[in-house]
Amino acid sequence: MAASKGINDSKALPDKLDQWLLGQFPSFSLDTDVERAARANAGVADAIRASGVQNAQSTSQLIEMFQETLKQLSEQTAINRQLLEERAKSAA
Repeated sequence: MAASKGINDSKALPDKLDQWLLGQFPSFSLDTDVERAARANAGVADAIRASGVQNAQSTSQLIEMFQETLKQLSEQTAINRQLLEERAKSAA
């Protein structure tokens, strides 16, 4: 089809011959535009995946820090209430 349009080396999807070759020779490289683009972008894709893992770890650490902060604030609030009650009793 591409040949009828005068386009050279523009196969983006495997045809029946490619599928047969892949069945007979699993390591056969189609070397299509899609495969070339995937190889060219592999480093970028890996970096994005790694960044996502780092972000997930950072988010998890932040959540833990917030939970600890809330625990400390809750404890401090209880102490402040107790001090206010004692002050109110001593003032009465």
